[in-house]
Amino acid sequence: MRAVFMGLLLLGAGWVGGQPAAAEVPPSGLYEASHEPPEGGPGTATQGFGGRVARADAEGGVWLGRRLASEFGEASVVSVSNDNHRCRLELAVGPVTQAQSEQHMAVVVAGRCLMVSGHSDPDEAGVVALSTVIEGRHHAEAVAAELGVASRWRTHPGYALAVSVAPARAEFRVNEPVELVMTITNAGGVPVRFIDGGQQRGPRNNQFAFIATKRAGHGEALPDTGDPTNFGGKGTFQHLGPGETFVKEARLTDWFAFTEPGTYRVTAVYEMELFNEGFDHPPLWDDLAAARCMVVVGEGDGD
Repeated sequence: MRAVFMGLLLLGAGWVGGQPAAAEVPPSGLYEASHEPPEGGPGTATQGFGGRVARADAEGGVWLGRRLASEFGEASVVSVSNDNHRCRLELAVGPVTQAQSEQHMAVVVAGRCLMVSGHSDPDEAGVVALSTVIEGRHHAEAVAAELGVASRWRTHPGYALAVSVAPARAEFRVNEPVELVMTITNAGGVPVRFIDGGQQRGPRNNQFAFIATKRAGHGEALPDTGDPTNFGGKGTFQHLGPGETFVKEARLTDWFAFTEPGTYRVTAVYEMELFNEGFDHPPLWDDLAAARCMVVVGEGDGD
């Protein structure tokens, strides 16, 4: 019955490929937003648009109600992916009341409907600072053009890293903790700046990821039996000048149980966000420091 009822409500918008067609995008501004149609059907939202429009992030459609504000203030459009496909829009909009800001909202800019993912409380003038994600460089360029701001795109910072990983000992025993040591050396001619930490407050340091395979890499991969729970954590700024080295240890048994003797090939990956000199967010570039080594587990019970 619900499907039939929804169909009746959406007839006014038309249907395309079994889905309700998107209505015409309304003028730019900040709107009430809902994934459910307004009571009474399209066009009945009190003093509102009342239509269903397609989201610019390709996540389907959303129903827009009243336009809460139409005045845009300070804005920025910054790439948050190396391929420049995903950008973050930060925008000041207002005035709105505290009650209005506590509901789901969407912002329409340059004909693109973007769901608000986060925002501040209204200031004394009723202005909120909101943020949202824009999927697609062409959408981001159109939004930036309407707002009159320059987009910040990512380009490779020109660094070079030499990465190695090695077991802390020549041999471990079955069921004994296995530690690895990763070494990252700045092998290029420009400084490398990153944050160590931020994912280590939990059972393991999730800035690392591992693959471990039996028979020196010719056997099956070990299942991840660890606890990935992550509560974040404090990070420390790391600055590597040309030729300088960063060393980090990780306990491999937070991921795998080595219950059989043998030689295991381990691929270690360490997530890195590269920053400018001031460590300003968002990062300049995302990278993975990766290397392989062999880990020997001998007979005997480490317990």
